[in-house]
Amino acid sequence: MQAEALFSIGAVSEQTGVHSVTLRAWERRYGLLQPSRTPKGHRLYSQQDIHRVKQVLRLLEQGIPVSRAQEILRKQVAEGKLELSEQIKLVAGEDPWKQYGNLCLRYIYKLDAKALEKVIDEAVASYSLEIVAHKLFLPLCKDLYGQCCLLTSTKADHAFWYQFLSAKLGAYYLHTHMQSRNNGFRVIVIGVTCQMVYLQTLMLACTLGMQGFQVSLLGADCHPEHLPLVLERSRFDAVIYCNPTPEVLAGLEVLSRITTTNLLVQYLQPDKHPELPAPIQLLPMAFNEAAVQLEGALLAGRDSPSDYSSFNNHGS
Repeated sequence: MQAEALFSIGAVSEQTGVHSVTLRAWERRYGLLQPSRTPKGHRLYSQQDIHRVKQVLRLLEQGIPVSRAQEILRKQVAEGKLELSEQIKLVAGEDPWKQYGNLCLRYIYKLDAKALEKVIDEAVASYSLEIVAHKLFLPLCKDLYGQCCLLTSTKADHAFWYQFLSAKLGAYYLHTHMQSRNNGFRVIVIGVTCQMVYLQTLMLACTLGMQGFQVSLLGADCHPEHLPLVLERSRFDAVIYCNPTPEVLAGLEVLSRITTTNLLVQYLQPDKHPELPAPIQLLPMAFNEAAVQLEGALLAGRDSPSDYSSFNNHGS
């Protein structure tokens, strides 16, 4: 792990969900951040700066105004209530994801939410949410689920991890929805069938929110036949179902006949999905790639909202 790595303001914004304009304001008005500069004057942020942003966000979530954040953080450091660096120490030269995974398992087995959150926050601060989702969240979900299927006495481990991750991703979703830039596109994201798909849905919603989409997240009991009234009342550019059942796919085909809204699906295992009806398009499983593909296609089809051909050029 590169402790001395420096990050651009855009990278920090993506990792934390805080808009670059807000980061500059925190630096200039409140002195919360002190980034270094390149010879051309561009800001470069350290890992410690990213931790400071996350500390400020926690205070904001508690209702503390940003104007008081600097004072409170200094007081907590002086009183020993807050470490100057919260960074998890990893062994250099070893696979960081194996180390993060082992740390998470240690705290999952102890049902220690506070320690587990520290590991997750460190991983997300060091990488992007999408990378952490694919390298850490999804493997842990699969391993813990497989473990409790083989040994029912470990079901509490999986239940704890699912509830923790659901709450964590839900918080990310709400924060990115409020803080990220707006690219002008509104999308509905819906997950169905099981716990794993619900987590996939939250991860996709978070990533889309970070990329500027205005995301409306609907529950698993919302089927295509429930959407015509919503699409009639408000303009949405796309509806995305995660891991839809054959019944949902059939419902989407019917829906496509009465709406010009783009209808898409995303699968946990894209190579094993059923054949899709012609109007329904497939998004890749990689969340950032899905966001980029979706935005590009919607921009290309802006003049012809009923034209799905822009998706066809990306393939599946």
